[in-house]
Amino acid sequence: MRIGFLVVCCLISVSCSDLDDLGYVEPEKYNIVELTFIAKEDNEEFFLSYTDPDLEGPLNPQTNTVQLKNNSDYTIRLNFAYDFILDEEERVDRNDTILSNSKDYQVFLILENENNSFVSTLDAIDTDDNQNTLGLEWEMNTAITGFVDMRVVLVYDPIKPNSNFNSAEGLIVFDATVNFIIQG
Repeated sequence: MRIGFLVVCCLISVSCSDLDDLGYVEPEKYNIVELTFIAKEDNEEFFLSYTDPDLEGPLNPQTNTVQLKNNSDYTIRLNFAYDFILDEEERVDRNDTILSNSKDYQVFLILENENNSFVSTLDAIDTDDNQNTLGLEWEMNTAITGFVDMRVVLVYDPIKPNSNFNSAEGLIVFDATVNFIIQG
């Protein structure tokens, strides 16, 4: 009886061991994304942000929006951060983590409007250490006027190369929908 008990205890302690022993690395936490839209025409910058204070997704996000010009070209730069209590003093910018481990991350921008006719092109322009898409910088060309919903997804340990978000798999560590206006 004692031997059986000891065997069960050993099995439980082995099965509950730390995942780090198995080579698993917990990804960083993210609850802030900031998008900087830079107009190629005159280098004017527009800032859009999304903050998820409770890390529960879209329950109580803090967002703002921007107005962009139609038929214009923009570079979009993304910055990810984490701030548990949202007091700016505890904020940790995480782009350095993403860049230094670029093969372990990928950012996707996904247009969520039905016909996506408001944006004519949206392409990632940066790459990781292996020349696969990273997604912290994008080029976008706006088309007609309207409201645009864009999903920002940060994936940890995606399959690379991939053709899009659906083929990347991996662990989603940040997912938010932001919106902006394209005006005439």
